[in-house]
This record gives sequence, C-alpha cells and structure tokens, in this order.
Amino acid sequence: MKKQVNKKQLARVYVFVAVLVCAVALSGTGAAYAENLGISNPSIVWEDGSHGSYDFGDVPLGESRTATFRLESLGPSSVWLYVIALTSSNTIGALGDIANPNDHINPRNCLGSFCFDPDTYPILPQEMTAGRFYMLDVIFAPLSLGEQNVFLYVHSNDALSPPGPYAFIRLKGTSVGGHTITASGGANGTFAPSGAMDVAHNATQTFTATPGGGYQPVMSGTCGGTLNGTSYITYPITQDCTVTATFIPTSSTPALPAGENVQIQVAVPLPGGGTAVVTVTFEQIDTAGNLTVTATDTPTGGGAPGGFSFLGTYYDVSFTGTFSGAVYITFPYDDSSIPAGGENNLRLFHWEGRWVDVIYALDTVNNRITGRVTSLSPFGIGYYVGSGGGYTTGANTSLIALIAFLAFSAGLFILRKKRWSTK
Repeated sequence: MKKQVNKKQLARVYVFVAVLVCAVALSGTGAAYAENLGISNPSIVWEDGSHGSYDFGDVPLGESRTATFRLESLGPSSVWLYVIALTSSNTIGALGDIANPNDHINPRNCLGSFCFDPDTYPILPQEMTAGRFYMLDVIFAPLSLGEQNVFLYVHSNDALSPPGPYAFIRLKGTSVGGHTITASGGANGTFAPSGAMDVAHNATQTFTATPGGGYQPVMSGTCGGTLNGTSYITYPITQDCTVTATFIPTSSTPALPAGENVQIQVAVPLPGGGTAVVTVTFEQIDTAGNLTVTATDTPTGGGAPGGFSFLGTYYDVSFTGTFSGAVYITFPYDDSSIPAGGENNLRLFHWEGRWVDVIYALDTVNNRITGRVTSLSPFGIGYYVGSGGGYTTGANTSLIALIAFLAFSAGLFILRKKRWSTK
C-alpha cells in the first residue's frame, strides 16, 4: 500500500465538525453532553464544518492505497461514535431514520472499491473519553478503471434530538491501468488481442496465436509467458512489456528469430511411435538459428546415474544460433512405467560429461517435467530406485545448508500497534 499517512506526523489542525453543548436525557444513563468531535487528515479539503473531501489520487488497478483519519474528542467529556459508515450519498436522509442509527444503518466493511481496515474499524458504538483519539484507516483498492467515489459518514454522541456532531467526507480515487502490454503478430497467421492494452499489476493476459496452414507460432517479448497450442498466457505483469507472435514454416528444425523469451512447441517423433510435444524457451536468442529436438531409446553415458532408473526415452536438443541466459525445456512423460510413489521423485538429468540434475519444475497433473540449463545436449528423465551416486544437482550443498539455517533462525515478527491512544 502506498502513501499511508504517518500517524506521528499528522498535522495538529482540527476541523470542528460541530459545536453542540446541550443537555439531553439518555435512557438509563442520566445526563450526558454532546461534545466536540475533531476529524483530521492533512489532505482533507473542507467545504464547511461538516462536509469535506479526500482524494486518493491515481491508483493502479490491482494495487491499493490507505488513508488514515484521526477522530478526536476535543471537549471536556466523552464523545461517543455511533455510526461510521460508507455511503453513496452525502445527505442524512438517504441513510434513513437517524433517531436510532444503530437500528437503521448497517455499517459495512466495504462499499465498492472502498473498505475499512478491519484492524481499525471500531465495533459501534465506541466511546472516546476527553482528549482521546481514534485512528481510522480506509483503503481504496480499485475494482475497475476510472474515477470512483463514496462518502465516509461519521456520526457521534447521542442519537436523540438534537443529534450530535456528524460529518460527510467524499472519498475519491481514480483507478488507472497498472501496466501496458504492447502486443503484435506477424504474417501467416492471426494474433489477438493486439495493440496496447492496460492490465492490472500482477495480472496475466491471454492471447490466441492461430497460424495459417503450414505454419506454427513462435512467441517472444519482454512479458514472457507459456504457450500451449495456440493459447499464450503471460506471466504476472509487473511492468510495461511486449508480446510478439511470429509465424514460421512448420519444420523438424524450426528457424527461431532473435529476441527475448523466445518460446516454441516442437512435435518430436518418438522411437516407439507417436509424438511428444516439447516446449523450449530461450531467455535471450542473440542470433537466429535452427532448433533441433530428437528422441532416442539409447542413453548417453551408458545408463542412468546411480540410484536412478531412466524412463526409456531420451532427448537431444541443439541450436545453430547463439543465445545467452537460461534455456527452459519442458518434456512430457508417461507415468505408466513409474513405480507407485515414484512420480514425485522424478528428476530431469542433463548430460554435461556426467549426468546433472537440472529439474526446475514438476507437473504431476499434466505429466510434464521442466529443466533449466545454460547449454544444450542430451536429456533423460529418471526416477529414484535406491541409494547410489554418479550424478550431481549442480548446487553448492554447503551453501544450501547455510541458507536454510539462516532462514530458520531469522524470524519475522509483525507487531501491530494498538490504535487507541491517550494524551
């Protein structure tokens, strides 16, 4: 949340919403007095003693901003807060009969995009003794684009005639697109949606890349994402970015263009018949080249590393261009030959003069395993069968142990300060 008001720095300039000193009879309580109520926030603009406005400003869709209002008893005796509510109108009549507001007005935590912070929203009625104050947080978390507004209604003291002090504060906020995706598609296919579009912070965007006959899509751009057939879903968007669809001739050695997050799905013939769809994503292709993915039933290096057994299909991946950064490769697998309980222990091995475990992600629902590498050579999928050696994770295990220890020993405690205060 941005620009939350620092309560220690609130300007001590109070607007007297009303000054009513009148003795009234409260059932069962004897005499009481309607005292002064102060409502303050450095950014409130007051039109008169009981109507004001507060502007949250521009807030990206998907983000939020908090405003803190200080409600204070300014008189010599207690002030009771009877109603604190969000309403769409700035007239008392729209709130119903205020002779007993707790029976006729149902304060809500939220109204549209505006919400009370539950930690500061009082259970009504609430007493503030002389000199005491209450900090009330209201959150603007836009649900749609454009300007939005409600009214914060504060009603204090007795509900009998004449009523105690009250105030309406118009809360205004404008939701703007969190980030802009600029999308484009090339010839030999259609790509939608295209052009510039606003998306919320951390949201994803789905595109459809439909190739013409004899072509296949290659996705690239700074957004990054996942291609599945003709559907492309971006990663959560955290900044302005681009998506580009290029349609290339269907080939066993597809020609990939230079660019960021270049992704393609390749149909690979299997040695026993059928095909496997392999997804290859380059973080950065520096010079264009041809990608080749082949499958065989003969492993490199004479067999699986110690303690593991291969599933029986091995892939060799090569690229004639140049690339930098990591390459993410997703292979499908057949779980029918994996012993019960062994699927969760699958590993993806990459031949680097020896078998190195390069697993990055395992999807046991869709039977896919992904590896992260910085070079290309044969791959094999293995499952654990017993103790043994002959492979490496490629990680510094001492460093992993140190990180684990630090994470365990470093606690994070969030202490919430009590919101009531006395002078």
